[in-house]
Amino acid sequence: MPDLRRVPPGRAGRLWLMARLHAGRLAVDLLDRKLRILRLEQERFRLRASQTGREWQTSWRTADRWGARAAVLGGRRELRLAAPAAATDVKVTWASVMGVRYPAEASCRLPAVSDADRSPGTAA
Repeated sequence: MPDLRRVPPGRAGRLWLMARLHAGRLAVDLLDRKLRILRLEQERFRLRASQTGREWQTSWRTADRWGARAAVLGGRRELRLAAPAAATDVKVTWASVMGVRYPAEASCRLPAVSDADRSPGTAA
């Protein structure tokens, strides 16, 4: 904060203080605008996270059900041995709103099934 003893005396000091007040008001307006934009984005992301969470739970339940079926039919050892040879490729794209970075998009590419991959052996 500037030392008020260094404010010019008289009319020049008054003009200097008025300019400082004007700059402060502009800064407040800018910060209010940023806050409104960020609050809208926050609400949009909150809704998107809720929807994605529900989709994730549904997918997880389906995968868990099929995993349990495979484990009952072939055993856990067969599940371990049936892992693909190549890894899955996941990419996250980042974006920015008002200087705040966030993950905007994610993509997942599963490896192609090759002849080297082993399918789980089952009792069926």
